[in-house]
Amino acid sequence: MLVDSFNRKIDYLRLSVTDRCNLRCVYCMPRKGVSLLPRKELLTFEEIVRVVKLFSSLGIEKVRITGGEPFVRENVVVLIRKIAVVYGIRDISLTTNGIISARYLEQLWEIGIRRINISLDTLDSEKFAVITKGGDVTKVLDTIFCAIRLGFNPVKINTVITPLLDEGDILDLVKFSMENPVSVRFIEMMPTVKPLTFLESKKDVRRSISCISPEASPLASCSNNCSSNNSSNNNDTDSSTGNNIGDNSEVYGVSHNSLSGVECRRTGFRIYKESGSLPFSIDNILFLIKRLGNYSKVDVLGFGPAVYYKLEGSKGSIGLILNDKYFCKFCNRIRLTPDGLVKLCLFSPSGLDIKSMMRGNLKDDDIRQKLVEFVRRKPKDREDAVSKSEIIDSGSLQEEEKGIGKKVSVKGVFGKGVLDARSIRISRFMNQIGG
Repeated sequence: MLVDSFNRKIDYLRLSVTDRCNLRCVYCMPRKGVSLLPRKELLTFEEIVRVVKLFSSLGIEKVRITGGEPFVRENVVVLIRKIAVVYGIRDISLTTNGIISARYLEQLWEIGIRRINISLDTLDSEKFAVITKGGDVTKVLDTIFCAIRLGFNPVKINTVITPLLDEGDILDLVKFSMENPVSVRFIEMMPTVKPLTFLESKKDVRRSISCISPEASPLASCSNNCSSNNSSNNNDTDSSTGNNIGDNSEVYGVSHNSLSGVECRRTGFRIYKESGSLPFSIDNILFLIKRLGNYSKVDVLGFGPAVYYKLEGSKGSIGLILNDKYFCKFCNRIRLTPDGLVKLCLFSPSGLDIKSMMRGNLKDDDIRQKLVEFVRRKPKDREDAVSKSEIIDSGSLQEEEKGIGKKVSVKGVFGKGVLDARSIRISRFMNQIGG
């Protein structure tokens, strides 16, 4: 069994099979691209299966296939089929951008995969093309509806909160979850040490959501402002950081199922920007959801850090993934990069080079011992994991060859205007930190 020094049981492997992707999302990849790994540096299918077997023998039970975009790797379904029969692996899921995924879903179903996450930041075709630098949203929708027809459950839609997300996008996606059996998860971007900066303004930016500890009483209904008198009295929040500072904030090693008692509540703070108020906070999303009816807490779906809610009469649900180190205490995962680095945290600047061990003919028992020792060093939280972070300018979203403009209109109850996409700055691109 893999257990870290904070008594967290590690049983979940996020397995990145490629660094390549067929989209260029602005928060995932720099405008000028990244240096892609030479093919010889990628783990072979045989090496990946060997790693999975090693981890399985140490207690890993769940594997999520990620990228880049997994389906751009040739014959990746063959690899998934091999992983599915590894002894001890009881759950395999997959994250995809949905562009070419529909053609593979029947094969995945036959293999036994039942859970799939699909990235979708807007239902607006023009805005989708801007965010992805040329992507076709209809192809993603085809994948979503195909997955629903085949019976995948849950089908999760991952929506990253950026300044390009406005009131219309939020309401469209929430309504989509009401009309279809999907879970739309709104994900706050995860900066490392230096703060994520939008619109070149950090003035009066304060966290608008706090986390109520799992020991607090569960919230039965969110018909007003998604807060509980009992819970809010039990925990205080540092409004400058949003980090929970209640009595239970340092309890590690708790079961992931404890997330079923975690609540998100509005604190009354709002996020304001000099260039106009843009509705890209979880607080504003909760505000908009309330327009469509009452909502209540529902059980955790899967093994991630999302907190889930359901509107009355809805076929699907809404998930909220907060940029808050509070959730590190529930972390049960490690990561494997395409070139064979085992990483203990999304933000870890380095990892254990398991590829060199295998290609150096190290025996399985010796590799297992090194993995056990390495996992014991898993950092307490993401801040502990990062030694330094460099702010990288993503550059303009303008792509002349595909007719994508550099400005996108955003509007809603929290403000309106034209967003100059060149002002978006990203801390570290997802493509560069392992997906």
